[in-house]
Amino acid sequence: MITGNKELDNIMEIAEAVFACPEAGKYTKSVEEAKYEAIQKALKTTQYYREHGFMSELVHAVFTKKMEMIKNANTVKDLKEIEKGSLPHFNGNSFMTGPYHIPEEEMILWSLTSLKGPLIPQGLKRYMDLFKQVFGVDPNTCTDEDLRRIHLGEAS
Repeated sequence: MITGNKELDNIMEIAEAVFACPEAGKYTKSVEEAKYEAIQKALKTTQYYREHGFMSELVHAVFTKKMEMIKNANTVKDLKEIEKGSLPHFNGNSFMTGPYHIPEEEMILWSLTSLKGPLIPQGLKRYMDLFKQVFGVDPNTCTDEDLRRIHLGEAS
């Protein structure tokens, strides 16, 4: 449950993170430690996103998906990939994503990148495509009503 209160949402996610903690004895020591590290990094990352003003619903979507990935990961390598975040690779024509990609997180990362300077045309297009994918509305044609629904968490 998301309240919209940054501090309270962060605390609630700490409580939710307990469910992603590994079962005792189910994994090797290195995998178990990597799971705890990935959980800690995910919590710090989502707190950072909230501190930078991103919608709690968007941040919580990242958190929820990361916790599920961490819970299901069986190797240190996979857990390190999950920790890296949703950074796509540009091959000169398009952006390629990996198996641990989270569209909401990539959208946040593009937004943070845009604060440092204008996005290149391919980056802007990618951001707009992600916006449509995540919120279900085209950012080029959305109305004030669409934006209100997104703000209230009613968009798809």
